[in-house]
Amino acid sequence: MIQGKRHSLVKPTLQTPYHIDFDWWRQTDRDWRVYLRSYLSPEDQITYAEISEDEQVDIVDEDTGEVAQVDALQHVLISRYAKQGDFINQNTSI
Repeated sequence: MIQGKRHSLVKPTLQTPYHIDFDWWRQTDRDWRVYLRSYLSPEDQITYAEISEDEQVDIVDEDTGEVAQVDALQHVLISRYAKQGDFINQNTSI
């Protein structure tokens, strides 16, 4: 018997945790950074145009004090844009 692709019966909400599947981006030969930059405002696209692909920034966990390095572009999106009420809307691709 051939099994088809399984579909989830759970409808995602704004509280549903997501992650970026970097392997998918590599396998499909796509540049995820171009996609992420498209979420920046025109002003921030200019401001952050010089962020290199491997640039990391230090972040500090407020609860534990643990320091971790994260991608600089992701940090801008997570720390600024994701906190805006209209960042994720009905037209956002998931």
